[in-house]
Amino acid sequence: MKGKILGLGAISGDDGKRYYYEEGELKNLKEGQNIEGLEVDFDIVGEKAVQVFVIHKAGFSSNFGALNTSNLPSIDSQFVFLNLNEAKSFLFAPNIHSMKIFALLTLVCYFLFSVFSSDYSENVAKNTSNAPFYIFGILTCLLGLWVNFSLFKLSNDKAPLKYFILSAIIAVIFNILFDSMIKSAALMLFGGQPPYFKMILIFMLLIASLLIIFLWYRKVSQITNEKFFMWSLYAEILSQICFIIFIVALFNNELDPSTWHDFYTWINVLSIVLFALAWLKFREIRIKN
Repeated sequence: MKGKILGLGAISGDDGKRYYYEEGELKNLKEGQNIEGLEVDFDIVGEKAVQVFVIHKAGFSSNFGALNTSNLPSIDSQFVFLNLNEAKSFLFAPNIHSMKIFALLTLVCYFLFSVFSSDYSENVAKNTSNAPFYIFGILTCLLGLWVNFSLFKLSNDKAPLKYFILSAIIAVIFNILFDSMIKSAALMLFGGQPPYFKMILIFMLLIASLLIIFLWYRKVSQITNEKFFMWSLYAEILSQICFIIFIVALFNNELDPSTWHDFYTWINVLSIVLFALAWLKFREIRIKN
């Protein structure tokens, strides 16, 4: 029978069942190797796994000999829990530390995505390329998908992955509608009518997005037992409220759109900082039974 180690003494078999083993039954384990997520081959006696052999595969990092043999820093403090040696050894075999690295890369891409979004409306109105905005948006989605898949593999909980996919779909539809609405807003200068229907659809998508974001943050906070995820959520909700006011300001001469977009941008940065702290700080993952 083959399967994957969930944690010390527990294996998830390919047959969907969970098996338990004594520590002395684990064979072929490298010194200092993190056992979470390792593929194993084992026999079953009664309801227990015996003769549990780790299956070693050539990982991505094995192609880089110098990096593989180097000793990278390990940080264990009040706000940072990160072992770079564990991360590099299992870069594409999910564990807590490799997942943290990909989460931070996702945040970098999301930050750049937010930076380029500041010129988005103006570029659409001028029919100028928004290529950097879309490139970093796609990278954010792909990296975020891997992080949520890793979280699912480690926690056995599909909820964050499902919420992330739903939010990504909503984001795509939202951007298509927002493009169209900005162009309609430009036509208002020549006597066109405000795109009320599109505005209503965008507001509905924002509400749906906020609900899904709330569910995702709450679930990840529960899985990791880390409250900073919720603080990041509160900042994210506040930034989305500023974004809604920004959209209203585009069609209301009494409000300054640039001011509200600046509020949205800076509060969004605060949310990203709190989010990064949450990923760096958490120490555990609760496994769903």
